[in-house]
Amino acid sequence: MRTYSFFFSCPAALNVVIKLDTRTTRRNDPLTSSQPCVATFKNIHNHPLHNPENLRQLKITDNTKQVLHEYFEQGYAPVAAVRFHESKITTSGENVEGLANHCLNPTLRTAYYVWQEGNKRIAVHTLETACGPQCKNHMRRVI
Repeated sequence: MRTYSFFFSCPAALNVVIKLDTRTTRRNDPLTSSQPCVATFKNIHNHPLHNPENLRQLKITDNTKQVLHEYFEQGYAPVAAVRFHESKITTSGENVEGLANHCLNPTLRTAYYVWQEGNKRIAVHTLETACGPQCKNHMRRVI
């Protein structure tokens, strides 16, 4: 089992304060009616942000999902689509960070998920055109 390092003492923070708008707060703080929310950002980290360990936690982008759908429409299976996409990234001359970035280079599990979601939409659309809305409603309950 692989262990991951976590930085529990990272000083980065986001504080949001929403002020209650009452007569007393308006009397004590005149900015309450015009600025009822105060946000404070502290963007100082004690760890690297762009290391492979952090990049693999990112979610897949819509653009990458679209690319995977295009591969599936061309007849690629999820395994072949991921391998082809990785080879495309390595031959395009991008840095090695692109391979570690989960937004740009999805894992096999993510590719299977995108493939299954696409197949569900296709199945529901096919049933709707073949046998009408009653089949579609039944299929949505089953899926």
